[in-house]
Amino acid sequence: MASMLLRIKTQMLLPRQIDEESLDIDDPRIDLVAQLLEYKKYKNIAHKLKNLHFENKDSFFRSSSKVVYDQSPDVSDF
Repeated sequence: MASMLLRIKTQMLLPRQIDEESLDIDDPRIDLVAQLLEYKKYKNIAHKLKNLHFENKDSFFRSSSKVVYDQSPDVSDF
């Protein structure tokens, strides 16, 4: 991360190309902003999962179908 920030800082000091609509073509901050937005997305998802786990940590559900065993346990094994 430190090397990326240093690279951005040095590129900001260099002269940049500007297209016809006076938009900056070589803006080095675009990649950093994209990475930060992706990080924010995953952080929000992790926060939602943590809250969901906290809300449902004491909830236990029983299956609605009855469990039927094909064979009865062999008493001689005990």
